[in-house]
Amino acid sequence: MKLFTNRSSLGHEDSIVSVDVLESNNEIIATCSDDSTIRLWDLRMDESIKVYKDPLFVENTPSNVKILPDGSRILAGAGSNILAFDMKTDKILVEASTLHKNCTRDEINFVAISPDGKYTASCDDS
Repeated sequence: MKLFTNRSSLGHEDSIVSVDVLESNNEIIATCSDDSTIRLWDLRMDESIKVYKDPLFVENTPSNVKILPDGSRILAGAGSNILAFDMKTDKILVEASTLHKNCTRDEINFVAISPDGKYTASCDDS
């Protein structure tokens, strides 16, 4: 078993607040941090392989990250929004006009994905 630790000099510049492992390849993990980024890691390498940023993260730091079981997307809770990033193109899959429509009344604390990847659930403090 390999242990992944917050090696800030190689990636995040602040605390990691959420981690998820790709089910089909446990060498790939996603993290989100108080540095307002989401990073994708290949544990066989010494640094992150992709960095996801969004203007929404300036005001709403990502608080939870999940990788879809098929490895196609990363979902992140940020403030009261859920954002989806395409792992192949690195583009956000939610149109800008829908980013500011709140999913909840409070900050999202947890995002879950059904095993088939078709459904997403989230919870907040309200």
